[in-house]
Order: sequence, then structure tokens, then C-alpha cells
Amino acid sequence: MAYPELTMNIIDRARNSKKAAEEVRSLARKLIVALATEFSSEDTESFGVKLVHSEDGQSAQIASPFGEARANFSVFLNDLGLYGRYSFERKFTDTLDRNVWNEVFCLDISVDGRILSEFFDEESARFNVLQRRRDQYFTLALAITAALGRNPADEL
Repeated sequence: MAYPELTMNIIDRARNSKKAAEEVRSLARKLIVALATEFSSEDTESFGVKLVHSEDGQSAQIASPFGEARANFSVFLNDLGLYGRYSFERKFTDTLDRNVWNEVFCLDISVDGRILSEFFDEESARFNVLQRRRDQYFTLALAITAALGRNPADEL
């Protein structure tokens, strides 16, 4: 597996990793709890998605109209600093009838609480765990649902 170059900037940002990682994990728990709440609301019941998170908020099991899925949280470090990533994976079956988990969507969480994803536009760029906007979790729930339904074979 190839990794990005280990720069002096990345090395320098590793100095406060423990505290920053704890903060990002706490934000991740708040995010996944809010998503689970959103998926169980009346507004999103038509999506047909149920998300059940672990006690520590670092993983979740997902049932959807498109099949089984899961979410796992990891912490990373890059030139911009420490951040966390929730990776949403859908279960597929390969040609040998084995279960294979493919990432279909991810949400990055910065130490300051910003939520970023491939669904990045002017509106979603303001999503933040700490400054919750009324519609942000509905929008994220809809994007996750759509991502779970995507067929990887359709990509060009």
C-alpha cells in the first residue's frame, strides 16, 4: 500500500495527536448519534435506512433497501492536521460468493467540527458538528442513502 509522503509538516502536527484524536472521536460520536436520530425521524422514514451505532460511536451497522452496510471511524493526519473519517461501506458478493465490503461514501470531521464529504457544495460546506444547522443531518442522511444505492459498475 502506498502512503503519501511523510513531510516535516505532518511530523510537526503529530505533536498534539492524543488530545486532537480524543476531540475528533468525541465529535464523531456526536455525528453518528445525530445521524441515527435523523434516520429514525418521520422526515426520513421513507428512506428505509436504519443506523445503529456502537456505544462509543466509532462504528455502526446499517440496514437499507439496498442491503447491509456499515460505518467505521478512523483518525488520520495530513499536512492540514488531524481529522477523522467515517467510512460507509456496503456489502456486496463477489463472483466466488464471498462477502466484500466496498466504501460507498465517507464523511471527514475536522478538529474544529467541520463535516466534509464528496457531497460538497456551498451549502454543505457550512456543516459542523458543533454548530448544528437544522437541515444538515437530513441532507447527510439523504446523501448516505443515495450513496448506498449507487452501483459501482455504473461509474465510468
